[in-house]
Amino acid sequence: MTRYFAVGTLFIDEAALRALRTSLSDLRDELAWRSHGLDSAFHASEDSQYVCV
Repeated sequence: MTRYFAVGTLFIDEAALRALRTSLSDLRDELAWRSHGLDSAFHASEDSQYVCV
């Protein structure tokens, strides 16, 4: 459990959105080929995070 919470918004046009989706898909595929534990989802919230206090 953490005491920190963040909210953000990103506004981008459709071309930038397509490029972002392509980049994230490529990253997911690369991690899968390297067997980096992508069982069923590509979601960073399940990763351990180090927080400086």
